[in-house]
Amino acid sequence: MSSVKLSFFVKSKSNKKKQSPIVMTIIYDKLRTQIYTGVWIDRKLWDNRRKIIKGNDEYVVSINDTLKSLEVCKSSA
Repeated sequence: MSSVKLSFFVKSKSNKKKQSPIVMTIIYDKLRTQIYTGVWIDRKLWDNRRKIIKGNDEYVVSINDTLKSLEVCKSSA
């Protein structure tokens, strides 16, 4: 049985506003693809260990909830 692995990271390349995109990596049956989430953040706000944005304002909580929901969808697939 094949398993699906999801991981999030922030690209090192930044835009003019000094923001970098959050990218989701999907690995399935030894095949890997990366999908840009459309979310750009200041790299200093990214918690690389927990794979979420640091902070507790409404926007950050909303984005973190979205990232977590993708994890839940993966585990129920």
